[in-house]
Amino acid sequence: IEENRLMYLAVREILKEESVYTSSKNSVILMVSGGSTEVMMMHRGKMAGVHSLKLGTVRIEQQLRKYASSYENMRRYIREAIVNTKGSLDNELNLSEVEQFVAVGIDMTLAAVHVGTPITTFLWEIDAGVFDRFVKTVQSYSIDECVARFKISYNDAQTLQASLTIYNIFIKLTKVKKIFVPETNLRDGLIISQTSTENEELKHEFNSQITASARNLLRKYHGDEKHAECVCHNALKLYDEMKNEIALDDHARLLLEVASILHDIGSFIHLNHHNIHSQYIIEHSEIFGLSESDRTIVSQIAKYHRGKSLPQDDASFALLPRVFRMTILKLCAILRVADALDRGHSQKFDGVEMSRSNDILNIVTDSKKNTVLENLALSEKGELFESIFGYKVVLS
Repeated sequence: IEENRLMYLAVREILKEESVYTSSKNSVILMVSGGSTEVMMMHRGKMAGVHSLKLGTVRIEQQLRKYASSYENMRRYIREAIVNTKGSLDNELNLSEVEQFVAVGIDMTLAAVHVGTPITTFLWEIDAGVFDRFVKTVQSYSIDECVARFKISYNDAQTLQASLTIYNIFIKLTKVKKIFVPETNLRDGLIISQTSTENEELKHEFNSQITASARNLLRKYHGDEKHAECVCHNALKLYDEMKNEIALDDHARLLLEVASILHDIGSFIHLNHHNIHSQYIIEHSEIFGLSESDRTIVSQIAKYHRGKSLPQDDASFALLPRVFRMTILKLCAILRVADALDRGHSQKFDGVEMSRSNDILNIVTDSKKNTVLENLALSEKGELFESIFGYKVVLS
């Protein structure tokens, strides 16, 4: 997932000014490496799914080496592996509806130099049919011929056929006529990541892709999107109201947003103990832009969002790093209050206003609807908020 994040930054930098690339279209960004194939799928410019497939050129060579396999066997092996994955990919973005294909990697750059058309210094375009013929031609070469014809190392030549085949099979699953090939790599993405921390526009766009990935994951598990958006809105509003006292950075606000979107995702498995199922799904899902530690924090917030018991009473919670525990406690306390405000999943209030006086957090609704259910929920869920921040929550 970290490779996906860096690849996105690198590709965005190359394509952001190019009129040939339209971010509002359904797109796939693909990068084949020795250990894996990184796939990013975007629905009208928003992240629909990210996957790191265990389908790398070195892996394939090691798997098939002992069988002295022919190229045809290798192609069949690759095709079956991709087709077996296609079903889960189509759940997030139908590959037949992909309109733009971006292929990243040194082997695709090699293909672009030989059969592509340069658009700019660092961007090529290849006709899909021309690329298919190029791949078939390369299939007929021996490793020594690849070294001589393309002036590449023997190691690179060993994996060239497998790499181009992976790209070609993925491209054929779509209906694209042109392939964009930016000359960039993960190192460029890492440099951009380290030098653009003050770029607010890039940070905002990147965060929007993270939340888009979370929303798509919720949709995949048939979650209650209206409830999630309502809880998310109220949680962020409460976070902003309490920002100075929370004393966490902007990244924590993003984690709260993702946790608010996904807190009930475990209902797909079972309503009973759905918070435990939510924790499991989040921990074992690929969410664009979130590191493993980020997913741990989000999954723990989802785990403890429900009920009256305190996270501190759970022995497993004590095993987490202290910095994790403080972040989880603060964000979970906020999520519990926001969740209580939509206890009936009916979005009863069009809007709420929040203010503090002495040791009271006043939440005032603009609706005259009955608030008995929500007040009962707050009496159950508000204890953690009061213990963490010292404010008793009152709804009126």
